[in-house]
Amino acid sequence: MSLHNKWEEKLFTHSQFMSEVCLESEELSKAIEYMEWAVHFQPDNEEMLKRIGDLYLRYSKLEQV
Repeated sequence: MSLHNKWEEKLFTHSQFMSEVCLESEELSKAIEYMEWAVHFQPDNEEMLKRIGDLYLRYSKLEQV
């Protein structure tokens, strides 16, 4: 694995972790930002894309209240 790929994998993992941390503290907008960064490193990751969609729905419901 090239050094570039290793860094991308580390950044992907870190972005996922930070998104989870933000979710635990109910910071949905920050969680979405980190999740979008994760997708930047793995754009074909369908699970991540679905999670982002779910977070946007959850966020929009909170904004309507």
